[in-house]
Amino acid sequence: MKRLPQRSAQSSREGTALVEMALVLPIFVAVTLGIVEFGRAMMVGQLVTNAAREGARLGIIDGSTNAEVRTSIEQFLQQSA
Repeated sequence: MKRLPQRSAQSSREGTALVEMALVLPIFVAVTLGIVEFGRAMMVGQLVTNAAREGARLGIIDGSTNAEVRTSIEQFLQQSA
């Protein structure tokens, strides 16, 4: 009966590392992209809050019209984008 050639320990470790990377990398990428998207959503929420605040400031001034308030909010959003 012939003996099968022994594989080196180094070859086995490289294969194990490759399998581990293949299992962990998609999860790591998904979590990283989730963090980035969550940050972007928070930024947009803060931007809308600030635009509403600017519109409210202008709206409490006597003599301001709805059109002026709307224009102010739109300009704020365009400048911040």
